[in-house]
Amino acid sequence: MTELEKIEYARAFIGKMANGINPIDNTEIPINDVASHPRLKRCFSYVSEVLAQIVLNGKKAEARKKKVARSYFSITFEQLQEFNYSSTPITISEFCRRLESLVDLRKMKRISRQSMPEWLVSLNLLTPPRNNGTRYSASVPTSEGSKLGIIRIELTNERGTHQVNALTLEAQKFIIDNMESFIAFRKRSKYKL
Repeated sequence: MTELEKIEYARAFIGKMANGINPIDNTEIPINDVASHPRLKRCFSYVSEVLAQIVLNGKKAEARKKKVARSYFSITFEQLQEFNYSSTPITISEFCRRLESLVDLRKMKRISRQSMPEWLVSLNLLTPPRNNGTRYSASVPTSEGSKLGIIRIELTNERGTHQVNALTLEAQKFIIDNMESFIAFRKRSKYKL
């Protein structure tokens, strides 16, 4: 019997006593028995709850230990052949989601949403974000990025309307064709895929 099982066993005994049940023979504890005193029953109840929390925390810790360590994002040439290109421009986040749909995310980490723009900045396809004193301004396509097919589009969500970078079909193909370069870049980067 493991330590956690022993604690669970003790919790079950004390829980029965809190409910006025003799844990040895499952009969009702007589009203004149000291274990029937209301203060003792409240103490039994409290201790039972504390032990239940210890058991729960122990089970969570065991589950974390059993969890398989996930590797950094990687993708095979064959998986890339299955990429779902969009003829209409898609955001970089949507592009990353489509990439991730091709791999088993139970075994590997997701792509950091900062990593793709950082790589595009390193290729001089996006401008680096600038600090204007209070916050960073967004990266925008350079002339080379615009020629490649990185564009700005208007996106509306619950926070309002704002401009975001989007990838045309040509830009999507460029990134897929250069996926090895992206993965190698990310392995050297602070964000790690």
